[in-house]
Amino acid sequence: MNLKSVLFALGLLLISQAGISQNFKFGAQIGINGSSEILSKAPDQLGRTTYQPALTFNINAHIDYILSKRWSMAIEPGFIQKGTRVSFSANSSRLNAYYVQMPVLANFHILDKLYVSAGPELSYLVAANNRTNGNTYNNITSYENRFDLGALVGINYEIHKNLDLGLRYGQSFIPNSRIFWTDEFGDMLAISKTYHHYLQLLLRVKF
Repeated sequence: MNLKSVLFALGLLLISQAGISQNFKFGAQIGINGSSEILSKAPDQLGRTTYQPALTFNINAHIDYILSKRWSMAIEPGFIQKGTRVSFSANSSRLNAYYVQMPVLANFHILDKLYVSAGPELSYLVAANNRTNGNTYNNITSYENRFDLGALVGINYEIHKNLDLGLRYGQSFIPNSRIFWTDEFGDMLAISKTYHHYLQLLLRVKF
């Protein structure tokens, strides 16, 4: 193979890579979330305990691959805080769970500036704590599953060529812990599983 052939092959490779790179869009995003827990099989006596949304946050990178005029695929590696506020009897607690996450989303453009997103969310728990009556306790061991799999759906609007605003809902499929409900005699009433869910307001800057 002579030098001209090598240079020609390298030129074709560079051109093809440039074409592929034009299909990638990059960005960074921050979200404000209303996060809480869903209980399964909660007993009727749950009236003494209530779960309320807690204000949390997330920060992610955004890598979008353009498939066509209407479709694209995005991955969003980052960090998210999940949790809830719990009121029981005269006490209250805030449960905080910190995850590294990787949403993988399909985006469909309804209009040029309006698009919907949906896909799985993979997360791994790295830290957790419980704040009760002004005291903070590390409670990561109370989470039975540190790996979390859920789904995200959302709608987004491009308010500027470099700025998107989005609204999303996320819910876990894998329970993070169990709660054992007993009566005043210690007899078992029910076993509940808890699942994360959250509503997110998202702001994305595109580079």
